[in-house]
Amino acid sequence: MKNLTASLFISALIFAGCNVVGNDDTEVEIRVQNTSSFTIEGLRIATGGGDFIYESLQPGEVSDYKLYDYSYSYFFVSFSIDTNNFVQQPIDYVGESKIKNGKYTYRISIQTFEDRPDYFIGDLKKD
Repeated sequence: MKNLTASLFISALIFAGCNVVGNDDTEVEIRVQNTSSFTIEGLRIATGGGDFIYESLQPGEVSDYKLYDYSYSYFFVSFSIDTNNFVQQPIDYVGESKIKNGKYTYRISIQTFEDRPDYFIGDLKKD
């Protein structure tokens, strides 16, 4: 009887632990920070767990948080600066884990060539 009780207790702990882990990758809040000297227009972020347009971000501006069901550490990003279009398109998320729930800031910096926007670097950090 002791072994049965111990087994049931361990099973309950494992099951409870699975539920906590399962809930850790939900309800991710992401905001965007424009760390460049350019205005970003029509910014779209799609994580698989949500798809939002952040409209316009002025240089140095930080958006409000948007609630996503879940996210990976990288995701689809598109925006424009003047007549230049920028896109980051993940091929798939095979082998990737969803990030833990919480608040994050996605920082966008723009690299220039001859004073024109050339490419961007996106960096996701936990707040």
